[in-house]
Amino acid sequence: MGQAGFEVEEVREGLASLLVPKLETYRQGPNEYVPSRAPVFYNPLMKENRDVAIAFLRQIRRESGRGALFGEPMTGTGVRGIRAVLEAGAEHAWVNDASREAARIAALNARRNGVGEAVTVENRDANAFNFAHGSGFSYLDLDPFGSPSPFLESSIRAVKDGGTLAVTATDTATLCGVYPEKAAARYGGWSTKTVFPKEFAARLLIYAIVAAAARAGRGAEPLLSYASRHYVRVYCRLKGGNREAAKAIALTGHVAYCKRCFYRRGLRRPELAEMGGLACPVCGKEMDLAGPTWLGRHSDPSLARSMLAQAEGGLLEPRARKMLNALSIEDTEILGSYPIPRISQYCRKPPPSRERLLREMRSAGIEACAAALDENAIKTRADIRQILEFV
Repeated sequence: MGQAGFEVEEVREGLASLLVPKLETYRQGPNEYVPSRAPVFYNPLMKENRDVAIAFLRQIRRESGRGALFGEPMTGTGVRGIRAVLEAGAEHAWVNDASREAARIAALNARRNGVGEAVTVENRDANAFNFAHGSGFSYLDLDPFGSPSPFLESSIRAVKDGGTLAVTATDTATLCGVYPEKAAARYGGWSTKTVFPKEFAARLLIYAIVAAAARAGRGAEPLLSYASRHYVRVYCRLKGGNREAAKAIALTGHVAYCKRCFYRRGLRRPELAEMGGLACPVCGKEMDLAGPTWLGRHSDPSLARSMLAQAEGGLLEPRARKMLNALSIEDTEILGSYPIPRISQYCRKPPPSRERLLREMRSAGIEACAAALDENAIKTRADIRQILEFV
């Protein structure tokens, strides 16, 4: 047990050597862990999430010429902040955890990796940590267990003008439409079940960030959004001023969605007021109305390309590299996607390959690309009738 006070083992992640709770004590299956059962939170499967964060921080350093002032209100073992210093040249990392055991092992890990002077470990409530630092961080990473909603406003206020807030949400069932009332309570928008659940989840999380930022007199611009395993992840740049807040809010609205033919339409407030009803223009079925949510671009493809270029030395695992590659070529302003299996089910024909479907649609002059957030799906402004001509 030693200094940690509980049974530990050494793991390597990136350039860091870490002491973490013995993984076998909370392993549930060959590739499944229950980190909430551990004395200090550490999920080895979230390395992908942390790898992308390091690639993003490297990009910040390339653009600005200086490392980030890094903040993390819920650090667990300290791995993210330590890696930020070791691998992305963060000027300083302030990491925090409400658990005394976590703060102790995070400090131990910082010293173990020779970055004790560059990593300050604190032991406070997460919101208290954020408020204590004013608006001192150029990058803040909010990665809670469950919903980030209770910590959004304090996290936004802790970030400098022009800085970045990165947010993870693991309550994906709520965001994807399983619990719409809970989504409205946590994120401010009604969720619904769609054929593009991960993208809808990301857009609803972006909306929650944009709305919280607007209440603080700031605008939030999504830079990168993705979904993987059990979580949704969003990076937003924060800009000061009511004008920036108004610009961001103008890109929010509701989603009218048909559960029969998968038609979807984003409706900003003036359009919503003018609608006489919610009948689907394709099949006539009454549509669901979800939101408010984010209707603008959910990711910046050029950023994804730059991050891939910065991820030298095998930094990114194959899943993360594949995701960034897909985002680098996707039209992220298109609302939602069409999954190939659901298209096939709708028309009762064998599913075509995605590559063939995209090739034939493009040859006919219809804009289409592979979806990044939902697997084996296509993004297009065409509706189901136009898509079926190529199935």
